[in-house]
Amino acid sequence: MTKGALGLYDSGIGGKTILKEIRKLFPKIEIHYLADTKHLPLGDKSGTEIRKITKKGIEFLFNKRCVIVILACNTASVNSIKYLQENWIKEYYPSRKLLGVSIPLIELMNNKYQFLKNKKGLILSTPSTHKTKVYQNKLNALGFKNLISVPSYSLASEIEYGNEQKIISHLQKI
Repeated sequence: MTKGALGLYDSGIGGKTILKEIRKLFPKIEIHYLADTKHLPLGDKSGTEIRKITKKGIEFLFNKRCVIVILACNTASVNSIKYLQENWIKEYYPSRKLLGVSIPLIELMNNKYQFLKNKKGLILSTPSTHKTKVYQNKLNALGFKNLISVPSYSLASEIEYGNEQKIISHLQKI
């Protein structure tokens, strides 16, 4: 990596898990973490609004000398990354990189969890992530044919406040 920092963008604090793992792997790297709680949750906003908010967050991190920004938020990643990579970054920040969490998650499923391909499963996501059908379509194309996607309107809030039991309770009602 050229001189500069790594940036992590999240709509809240859930991405701190990713930050912790990166710090373990690269303890000497300069990292800037933006927890954009002003716009939390992103999952109930339109794709256009999510792209606009995410773009501002990325620009903030680029102005902090970040040469790579990782979208640590699934909703920001599936709603913004392709558009921002193909349009905005190419034009305004061609020497910078933007990565997201969605593709590595799909690759992990395909490489490590192939034994689940014939099992029934649930994709629990924010309404906006659900609407994109990114996970449903990409995982289906990889052979995960028995997945049902369910939007959860309180998912981001429950993750932010550490209420995993509420998420589990929600799943049990489905």
